Amino acid sequence: MFPDEEISRVPRSVYTDQELYEIEMKEIFQGYVWNLVGHESEIPNPGDYKTSMVGNIPIIVVRNNKDDEINVLVNTCAHRSAEVERTNCGTAKHFQCLYHKWTYDLTGKMIGAPYKEDIPQGINEEELSLKKLNVQLYRGLIFASFKDDMIPLEEYLELITEGLDASTGNDKLIPIGSHKVMFNCNWKIYSENIYDGYHTGMLHAAFRILRMFAAGGVGLTNKHGSGQFSYKTLPIQDKTVLNDMSVFEKHADKSYIINIFPAGVISQQLDTIAFRYVIPRGIDKTEVHFNYFIRESDSEEQRKLRIEQASNVFGPEGIITLEDAVALESVQKSVVHDGLSVILKPSTEEIPIHAEVTVRGFWKKWRDMIKV
Repeated sequence: MFPDEEISRVPRSVYTDQELYEIEMKEIFQGYVWNLVGHESEIPNPGDYKTSMVGNIPIIVVRNNKDDEINVLVNTCAHRSAEVERTNCGTAKHFQCLYHKWTYDLTGKMIGAPYKEDIPQGINEEELSLKKLNVQLYRGLIFASFKDDMIPLEEYLELITEGLDASTGNDKLIPIGSHKVMFNCNWKIYSENIYDGYHTGMLHAAFRILRMFAAGGVGLTNKHGSGQFSYKTLPIQDKTVLNDMSVFEKHADKSYIINIFPAGVISQQLDTIAFRYVIPRGIDKTEVHFNYFIRESDSEEQRKLRIEQASNVFGPEGIITLEDAVALESVQKSVVHDGLSVILKPSTEEIPIHAEVTVRGFWKKWRDMIKV
């Protein structure tokens, strides 16, 4: 499918092929990857849970009320396959399916069912339980894999831990809210956009205001398909770009944006701490959950700034997200035309922030997993 080993060109059909999309849901999201599914601060107390998706599979992320262990369960009843938990988040002592009232504890074990004696002989306890995924944590970040023999998480995250460490910090994180945004594009178009430093200073007014390219930055990618950009910004010179420039007047000295293959995003940009959970919703729809955090030690002024930037810069009507949404939808509309997209290669060994080399890393991992 790819015309060269180096991946300088990507067939546009990868964004529009329904059969390929269905293969991705199984071979990638249910394959040998660690999927970012949450942060432990989102479920701080025993019994706390949130529901989400891994690819097209519904899941429950829950903190056990006995041993404080975090479990990730497939949100599909073992009886007749109904969704077990239908709310976004809450606190539970158990989960009960609406359809026939089959009940499960927080480890996924079935603990009750009407007419349980009628369950046929030979059906074992595993078949009667919610599927439990392999779970590992890194600095409070929760990752899940469908593969029990998945490589250790820290090995999977090699080279990008600097950004993860900076973004999670050494202080307790406190969730402050979230946004959900539907992008009218294939999930890979959205993911590519996070790897792509090239567009940031071209498309986004915010980064032109802060002269990101002039300040310099560097990107990298690891062999597991994940990528990271770190960058600095410069003081504002032109204060007439927006009516209200105050949201950019104070920001961190160094920013990071990290894409964890296949579809998890961690960022500390300006003063916003955000985790993004990228959920494919069809061949041309991608739902992104932006979850925002403050640090426990933040001053009141710092908390206020994080909230303002989260909304005004990265929220559904923030200037970054609006610009991305328009650009990515325009890509999805036009890739129906047969042909190839071109990926740039920098002329220097160091990967500058404007490079697309990290996009190549994404596609190399994708190709290896899809085997095309």
